[in-house]
Amino acid sequence: MNDILEQLKDRHAKAKARLEKAEKALESARSEFSDIETALRVLQEMQGIGASGGVKSVATEVVAERQSNILKVLREGRNSALEPKELYVYYSLTFGDDVSLDTFRTTIWRMKDRGPFADGETRWTVENEDGRYWKERIPQDYDDIF
Repeated sequence: MNDILEQLKDRHAKAKARLEKAEKALESARSEFSDIETALRVLQEMQGIGASGGVKSVATEVVAERQSNILKVLREGRNSALEPKELYVYYSLTFGDDVSLDTFRTTIWRMKDRGPFADGETRWTVENEDGRYWKERIPQDYDDIF
């Protein structure tokens, strides 16, 4: 009986490991798909094709919503910066998004090189230093200055 129990435990552990690997692969594929869609959209806009040539995917909408929600949990100013694992806990509790910590880290890391991001009338950039992230307000007259 103990042999059967040990075999089942071993099979259970292996199945769990395969499942976790598949979930990470799926998240990675969704992220890659979203990046490719973004690149296609940008190239189409550069060529004057416009966005009407394609259908907005669910993955793109999920990433956009996730970025918007991350912007809401980021604190303003370098002195209030937090590590992704700290932000992730608050993000998960606030929005209930079933995203992994790795995907969350990747999303916030990508946000620092993109933007500005709009939250109503306010525009923000995402900044980081030493693995800690925060948001900075962009003055409304910024475009007029430059």
